[in-house]
Amino acid sequence: MTHYRKATPAAYSMKSRPKPLTQFSIPGPGTYTNEKVLRMEEPRPPVYSMSYRHPPLKKDETPGPDKYEVPTTLGPKVPDRHANAAYSMSY
Repeated sequence: MTHYRKATPAAYSMKSRPKPLTQFSIPGPGTYTNEKVLRMEEPRPPVYSMSYRHPPLKKDETPGPDKYEVPTTLGPKVPDRHANAAYSMSY
């Protein structure tokens, strides 16, 4: 301890010093001017593009909802289950 403060070793760092903070440059509510906006009634030049029509990207090759064949879930031929023997009693 010294006369002025506590004795501490020198503090070093490998980081650079942070940049000083700046204020935001966001315009306030009084800085907007509606007079500079073009109105819809005013005549404007037409907007055209000189590009050709692009072909559609990729068509979906999936079938519609009525084209699926749902396997039966009754009887001995259930697709994901092993069936026991099926007996019938007829004469």
